[in-house]
Amino acid sequence: GMGASLGLAGADLLGSMIERYPDPEHALREWEQRLRPFVGYHLPNGVSMRRAFIPANRAERAVRSAMTRLVRMPISRSLLGRARAIGGALVPSEGA
Repeated sequence: GMGASLGLAGADLLGSMIERYPDPEHALREWEQRLRPFVGYHLPNGVSMRRAFIPANRAERAVRSAMTRLVRMPISRSLLGRARAIGGALVPSEGA
């Protein structure tokens, strides 16, 4: 997800806006105006990825469990290794 990244980016931007605009209300308006499009762009992806991190029911838990088992299978590691060789940085290596 992008939660931590959005939090860090938002905090950094807020610091910049407070430094640039001494009036707190003005700084907050500018901060929100600049941050909102970035958050709006990433929000739908975060909502859809929620299932991967927080399954809401038995079906979602079963899918998550199956995907976890699948990724741990030797054939999956072989395929991911090949994808890494083809795509370079698109697939992170183990331990990364």
